[in-house]
Amino acid sequence: MLRHAATCFFITIVASLVGFGGLVETATAAVKAGAGVLVVAEGRLPALGRLSAPMIVVPDVLESLGKAGAAARARTRARIVAITDSEFAPVARLANVAVLVSAQSPSFFDTISPALAAAEVLVALLASRAGADVPKNVSRHEKLLREAGVFWTPGKRNQSDHE
Repeated sequence: MLRHAATCFFITIVASLVGFGGLVETATAAVKAGAGVLVVAEGRLPALGRLSAPMIVVPDVLESLGKAGAAARARTRARIVAITDSEFAPVARLANVAVLVSAQSPSFFDTISPALAAAEVLVALLASRAGADVPKNVSRHEKLLREAGVFWTPGKRNQSDHE
């Protein structure tokens, strides 16, 4: 579970470095929370200014993570479950099992509610098999995310809100 927490934390940081949210604030919070390395797109490097942290600089973060993911999948026995609304989705081709859910809704926009419900059921099933340490590990993971500023806290504004 701790490896999962580190992976989620890493992915959160990578999402910020790709271009979602406040780059400098998120990278700084990641370093303070103990991130071992930042993966940064070459074009985004100047935005980090004088941030001193171990970095892997790549031309394209998403492409590089895709290659790293393919290499990791090749050396593991882990099974990949995709939750998608189409058996033809790229993620379904990478998965061992695809759980198909509807994205249709009565409104103009598609909905992610069925996918979230399916993910919640899968996580609950996995947690039920993982033993007594699950609540403690989830709490540790949430603490890391909270320290990185991922969760919204009432009354507290994110640094990027002021820009």
